[in-house]
Amino acid sequence: TNTYLESLAADLSPQLGANLDVAGFDITTTSNGNIDLNPNGTGEIVSKDGQGFTWGRSTFVYQLLPPDSGSSWTLKLPTSVGSANQYLKTNGSDQLSWDTETTYDLTGADDGGDFRIRLAGSNSTNDDVKIKAGSGISLSNSSGETTIAATGAGILTGTVQWFAGSSAPSGWLVCDGSPRSTTHFSALFTVIGTTYGGGGSYFNLPDLRGEFIRGLDSGRGVDTGRGLGTTQTSQNLSHNHGGSTGSHSHNYDRVNGGTHCLQGGGACLNIDSGRSGTQTGGASASISSDGGSESRHRNIALLPIIKT
Repeated sequence: TNTYLESLAADLSPQLGANLDVAGFDITTTSNGNIDLNPNGTGEIVSKDGQGFTWGRSTFVYQLLPPDSGSSWTLKLPTSVGSANQYLKTNGSDQLSWDTETTYDLTGADDGGDFRIRLAGSNSTNDDVKIKAGSGISLSNSSGETTIAATGAGILTGTVQWFAGSSAPSGWLVCDGSPRSTTHFSALFTVIGTTYGGGGSYFNLPDLRGEFIRGLDSGRGVDTGRGLGTTQTSQNLSHNHGGSTGSHSHNYDRVNGGTHCLQGGGACLNIDSGRSGTQTGGASASISSDGGSESRHRNIALLPIIKT
């Protein structure tokens, strides 16, 4: 005899003797109430064959799927909905809880040439992060902002460069031969000393105004006898100038020998036997000077500066 489940409303404790096949239909409630699946309050609702659970409404669909590894795991949701901007955090086991993201304000400061980042309001050096960038970093803290700028200290002290401006920028001096304090410019003094003049508490800068630079020979043999910082005056390479004035000749006629007197009773001249012929000779010449007050090639004037 076949039996059928006819009225769940009349049977307060209906039971199934086998699997429930809804044949593709939904289990619904006409009163818009919840459909609770509560296996005696302590059991489990299991999705077999690795299908997981899918639920949602409209265009939003949510899924709980088993892990690809095939292993099982459990996650227990918190008992409240949490607060705004909170997130779910696992305790490393099976419990999920709501947690609030921690934010920190950072402050920067100069620390003996290093850049230090510290949590604002904290005096503990354990919170510090130091960025070591060597020399050349300057820090300016104002209006709650920290500006990191390169100072150019990466350029070696004593470096000479050409500058297109009319005055030396910060950290540089014009190479004008002027005296400088060995104390105030101690780093530069350590490099060049009194090579370019000075003594006592002062040293002189190189004077490159109006000068061309020549590399130190250092034993090569091209420009011998030179020391660092020595100067040379203008000079031309020794050379010759060729030239010719040409030769020329003068002819003269023979005169008979004897006594010859001027007409009208003038004085008389006694001439030996004469002769005629040609006399050839040359002449000397000089070359006049030309040019300016120095030897130079085409150039442009820029400002020579030295790094302090």
